[in-house]
Amino acid sequence: MRTVVESMLPATFLVRYAIYMQSCAHIELASWHIVQLAQGYELYTPARIEHFLKVKMSTSKLVEALRRSNSYGPVGIQLRIRLAAIRVKQGMTNRNLAAHGAWFHNDGKGALSVEHYFQQRVGDAKQWMHVDENISHRQIDEAVEEADLLLRELIDIREELKRYQKSTRSRLEFASAVTAPRTSK
Repeated sequence: MRTVVESMLPATFLVRYAIYMQSCAHIELASWHIVQLAQGYELYTPARIEHFLKVKMSTSKLVEALRRSNSYGPVGIQLRIRLAAIRVKQGMTNRNLAAHGAWFHNDGKGALSVEHYFQQRVGDAKQWMHVDENISHRQIDEAVEEADLLLRELIDIREELKRYQKSTRSRLEFASAVTAPRTSK
C-alpha cells in the first residue's frame, strides 16, 4: 500500500529525511549521555535517572546542560564539549523545522518546501514565527552531512568520557586500596 506521504514526496527525499531525523535523535541521545557522564555519573544511574530524564524532555534544557558540562575531564575534552554544545544549539531550529514541519514537493520545479509555525524568543517576549520556504536538495544533503559530523563528534566525546571515568575510578580504587589499613590475621 502506498501512503499519502509517499505520493506527496519523492522516495529519495524520504530516505534522506529518515537518515537526518535518526541522526538528530542520536545527537540528542549522545548529548544526554555526555551530560550524565560529565556530572560523574554512569549512564542511567537509578538514583539520578528522573533528574536526567527531566533534562532530556526539554531540548533547550538539554542544550544548556550540555553547555555547562564542559568542566569535567581533561582540558581537551572540555573544549570539545563546549564547541559541540554550540553546534547543537545552532542546529536546533533546523532540527525542529525538519521534525515538525510539513514537507511538500513542487512537481513543476522539482523543489521541496517546508512549512511550520513555532515560537521564538525576541527580546523578553516570545513571538510566533511562520516558515514557508523552498529547500534545495543540496541544502538537504548539507544538513544530513552536518548532522552526521556532529553525531560522530558527540559519540567520540561520549566514548572518551567513558574511558576517562573508568580510568579515574580505577585510580581512585587503587589509591583507596593502597591507603586502606591492613588487617592482620
